[in-house]
Amino acid sequence: MHNTRLVAAMATLLVFSAQAASIDPMSIEGVKAGSSGAARKSLEVQLAKADALGTVYLNQSFSDKTASLPAGWRVPSWNTAKGTVTIDSITGNLLIDGTKAASTNLTAVLLPASLETLSNYRVDVEFTIDAAIDGNRWGSVMYRTSPTAVSPANEPYQQFAIRQNATGSSGTEFALRKAGGWTVQNAKPFTEAINKSVTYKATVVVYGNRVRQYLNDVLLHDVILSSELEKGGVGLQTAGVLYRVKSVKVTEQLTPLPELDMPVAVQD
Repeated sequence: MHNTRLVAAMATLLVFSAQAASIDPMSIEGVKAGSSGAARKSLEVQLAKADALGTVYLNQSFSDKTASLPAGWRVPSWNTAKGTVTIDSITGNLLIDGTKAASTNLTAVLLPASLETLSNYRVDVEFTIDAAIDGNRWGSVMYRTSPTAVSPANEPYQQFAIRQNATGSSGTEFALRKAGGWTVQNAKPFTEAINKSVTYKATVVVYGNRVRQYLNDVLLHDVILSSELEKGGVGLQTAGVLYRVKSVKVTEQLTPLPELDMPVAVQD
């Protein structure tokens, strides 16, 4: 009787051991990753659009061909003499034309100075590039811009630059402008060159010391900001392109961006 019970117990133990051995350890990790992934996916869905309860600081469309530059918008004194900021008399779109200046000279327009007191916001810009001196020239969204009274005016600031040939290795950039010079902190190609017949959406989401830059809702840069830029305004800028802007929206960002262990920008 005792031998029978011992054999049965050993058989049960062997079955249990075989079942345990058949469990893939990765499936256990998969459950944990799945749970974390679900939470991350929910956050990504939330970050894909402006916060519903966020204050809309500015919502400007450009479709009135009889309009002038909106109240409070400013053409900076450092614009080159040949660069122009105008309203298209045919479409009403905002045109920032840097093609008449040297390819590296800057032509910009700054949004109302009231935005310079803000820290956490989202900027959505509908745009295209009508013409470029060459494929490496760009249009950009400036953010966390400094006041005009500082020297150099409005510096430092960050920008999301998009080259006309956005498929190059530096087709899109996360860059810092400071003391009259550039530091390109991250770069990544987009899937296509900017086609003048297509309207694109550039998005910057900035919260605390974190920022994300999207083109057509594709996350390209996910980075940590310079600690000196805790707040600042918004602008649009070109170097060597005719930048056509159809709308600009600035919304309060209520949802924090996820923390990063280190400032790695590229999301694959």
